[in-house]
Amino acid sequence: MTISESDPRLDRELYQLAEVDDRDDSVRCPLCGRRLDREAFRTPKVPPEVLSDGSLDLVARAYVCARHRVDVVAFEPASIAPDTFVGVDAVVDDQEARIAVPEPLAEREGLA
Repeated sequence: MTISESDPRLDRELYQLAEVDDRDDSVRCPLCGRRLDREAFRTPKVPPEVLSDGSLDLVARAYVCARHRVDVVAFEPASIAPDTFVGVDAVVDDQEARIAVPEPLAEREGLA
C-alpha cells in the first residue's frame, strides 16, 4: 500500500486536459507524453470544481495514465470526441476547455 492509498486526505487523482498530437491526432498524457490508447480510456465522474455549475452530475471521456504517483485523469477535448458526445464548458488545471460528455447526459442536465 502506498502513502496516497493509506491516507484519505491525499489526492488519488490529478485532473488535466489530454494533449492531442498534431501530427497523428493521438492522445497523450499531459505530464509524461505517453501515448494513451483504448486500454487507458474511461468515463469518470467530473469533479464539481471543474464545472461552472458544481451541482451537475456528469461523466466525461477521459484517459488515465497510471505512470505517476497519482492517476492522471486526462479529459478528452470535445473537438476530437465521437459524435455521441458534446462539449461542455469546464476549467481543468486553470485552463478553460470544452470536455466531451455523453450527449444524453448533457441533454438531461440541460447543457445540449
